Amino acid sequence: RDKAIRARAAILSYAATGLALVMILGVLGLTLGQDGSIPVYLLTVILLGVGVVAMFVYGTAILIQYGHGGKDE
Repeated sequence: RDKAIRARAAILSYAATGLALVMILGVLGLTLGQDGSIPVYLLTVILLGVGVVAMFVYGTAILIQYGHGGKDE
């Protein structure tokens, strides 16, 4: 049961990470256009922000799944 919970949480985390990156890159692409540029420090902030989103979704998914309980309890 624990392996299944961790696997589902990891899948949700990967999906949230991908969605966050697509949204961020979409907003940057629409606002800056083809010729725009962003500072290097902003790339680090984006990376850290996406990491926080991934860990938050992973932890929340695990807590929700354990909260629902299982048939073997």
